[in-house]
Amino acid sequence: MFHCPFCGASARIRTSKAANDTGTIRYKYYQCNNLECSATFSTMESVHRIIGQPQLLFHDKDIPRETMRKSHQGRSQLTLQLEDCGISSKPVHYARVPFG
Repeated sequence: MFHCPFCGASARIRTSKAANDTGTIRYKYYQCNNLECSATFSTMESVHRIIGQPQLLFHDKDIPRETMRKSHQGRSQLTLQLEDCGISSKPVHYARVPFG
């Protein structure tokens, strides 16, 4: 997260785009969260150096989900189970809507 260079308030990323074909450099466009300032600015994020490389390359096979730590497995974020809230209902499925 970057802070506004003018007032020091937190800033949010409004959009970003790749700056090269390898995906190692991105331009990010920010807007200041301070309504009185509302400055916009851009940053450039890049890979500075590789600290550790993957030990095994799985180009031709999938990694079994069960072998991953539970925190790395992810969840079905497009399904909302209402039973967890004490309300008994059918699951609600949200569809992705393309923008543009």
